[in-house]
Amino acid sequence: MDHIILTEELQQTLEAFMEYLRLERNASPLTLTTYRPAITSYMECALELASDEWQPSDADRDLVRNWIMKQMDDELTSATVNKNLSAVKSFYKYLQLRGLIDNNPTRYLRGPKREHTLPSFLTQAQVEEALETISTDPEDFLAVRNRLIIETIYQTGLRRAEVASLETQQVDLAAMSLRVVGKGRKERIIPFGETLKEQMRKYLTLKERKVGQSRYFFVTLKCRPLSGADVYQVVHKALDVVPGLPRRGAHTLRHSFATEMLNAGAPITSIKELLGHSNLETTTRYTHTSFEQLKQLYHAHPRAQSSVSPMINVHIQSLQFDASEALQEFAKKKIDRLARFDDTISKAEVTLRLDKSNATQGKIAAIRLIVPGYDHYAEKGAASFEEAIDEAIDALKRQIDRAKANK
Repeated sequence: MDHIILTEELQQTLEAFMEYLRLERNASPLTLTTYRPAITSYMECALELASDEWQPSDADRDLVRNWIMKQMDDELTSATVNKNLSAVKSFYKYLQLRGLIDNNPTRYLRGPKREHTLPSFLTQAQVEEALETISTDPEDFLAVRNRLIIETIYQTGLRRAEVASLETQQVDLAAMSLRVVGKGRKERIIPFGETLKEQMRKYLTLKERKVGQSRYFFVTLKCRPLSGADVYQVVHKALDVVPGLPRRGAHTLRHSFATEMLNAGAPITSIKELLGHSNLETTTRYTHTSFEQLKQLYHAHPRAQSSVSPMINVHIQSLQFDASEALQEFAKKKIDRLARFDDTISKAEVTLRLDKSNATQGKIAAIRLIVPGYDHYAEKGAASFEEAIDEAIDALKRQIDRAKANK
């Protein structure tokens, strides 16, 4: 497909919407950065599928649906598709507010169902292992800063964007608290302990001596603020030594903070406030993680031992076709046998899809195994779904063996 160029009128409409978000909705820089490419993608798709003369006032629900399907065909995750759809919904609400359309075509439109996986987390020993990769030289500014970034997320549960935008005036060492502006410009106060206070004090002293005073708490050697990507790189590099993690970003440390708080007996509502969640349902994901820890501990009980392999909760979804009962039963039996190799597997999520562009390996099987602390994942393509499932199972067995060897 040739690259579609937006007309000048569409560009002006897009810019007016972005200005509305910034000035009237007080949208965060992250929202602005996310919404622009999403709206652009939708407009380009509309020009391609409808006509070169398409205008946003030509509200068409089927067009939005086709755009959603195009993203899924491009193998974007359901989470990404839903974020993009949220941007387009906001765009049409704006058009309706301005009187440019009468009916909002996205009003009752839903995106693809999200695949909910348990959040991965680190043990305290794994956090220490990650920190050991960073120099302990008290005069190495970047090392001191990077260690503090990891400790701050692990001990306060901040998002990476919140770490990057944290201002020096928002850090109160005397009160041992952070005043954080999170998603939706919502402000919250997060307490911290003596250990983090001392680490912050040493960092601030070194920062003033090495790079000078600054508005932002975490900065580069040139006294520039960090970006969210910078924070991600710092965390990812440190967590690279920890085996078996499906994700190695700041969110894994954030999940670890929440899990530690929950296991220490903190009420779920208090954890919700500390994390800045707007919905309690988001926070309750961590109760599942904690439950898996408890289940693992229970296996030590003599009455919990059994020669029979436990059954695994298997969830199967098929895309672009309807999986037969026989195929689903085949997948379940294969996955249940994996319990012989790892009895901590609590759930398996299977996605079967067709790749019509690939005649020889167009039957795709993607399998994610949920285990305490991390996930195993394998995706294979073959001439038949049964063969693809077998190959994915073999890959998962090897991952389980490697994980056991690293313990």
